[in-house]
Amino acid sequence: MQRRGIAASLAYLVLLGVSTALVSPPLENILRDMMMVSISPFTHAPRNIVVVSITEQTLANFRYRSPPDRGFLADIVTRIESAHPLVIGIDLLFDQATEPQKDARLETVIEAASVPVVIASASRADGLTQRQSDYLNAFAPSAKRGLAALSHDNLDGVVRGVFPGREVEGDGRQASLRQ
Repeated sequence: MQRRGIAASLAYLVLLGVSTALVSPPLENILRDMMMVSISPFTHAPRNIVVVSITEQTLANFRYRSPPDRGFLADIVTRIESAHPLVIGIDLLFDQATEPQKDARLETVIEAASVPVVIASASRADGLTQRQSDYLNAFAPSAKRGLAALSHDNLDGVVRGVFPGREVEGDGRQASLRQ
């Protein structure tokens, strides 16, 4: 009789542990998301930050959609620069050549910008081929590089944290932005 009680208690504890492990993280994520939306001081974007998005409607104007037309991007960067921002960030990966004249024009616009321009970066560790990595590193070499990596939650894929960075080029530095 005593063995049955011990076995039942152990079974209950195992069941409780498994159910808690399965339910707790998703529940915690929901609660944390609700708190971030409701009490975060960052519920509205600051007025001094402008996001320029390339939408489906924008892409419909071009013969090809990917990668985005670099002549068009050069025009956008030029127009943004004319507004005298503190910095321009481009969340696009320039890892392959497109049309030579447009590539050169965009690179010239980025290199000649009067404000810092940060372009997305990645490496072989992110799945780039050696060819992509070489092209990316050679494109607009004076531009600052921002590591295009996000820390996704393993349960639902939502970004809830800041990517802490990683060692850059094996030199021991931990960085999410290459200077």
